[in-house]
Amino acid sequence: MSVSARAALAALALLAGLPVGAGSALAEGTAVVVTPAIDAARGRSLFVRRACVVCHSINGIGGSMGPALD
Repeated sequence: MSVSARAALAALALLAGLPVGAGSALAEGTAVVVTPAIDAARGRSLFVRRACVVCHSINGIGGSMGPALD
């Protein structure tokens, strides 16, 4: 996984209020992200509730000011 992908996951975890911890991988310059099981309905709700949908789109649904997230 690329550094930018890891950073994006960490940002999403922080936005969702999930713990982002430092593990042994931190010594190598990367972060360890602790995430719960995938729940598409919860993700959709979070995307709308936090107003991400205003600027970003997924599968053609949403705004066009920010980059598409699909």
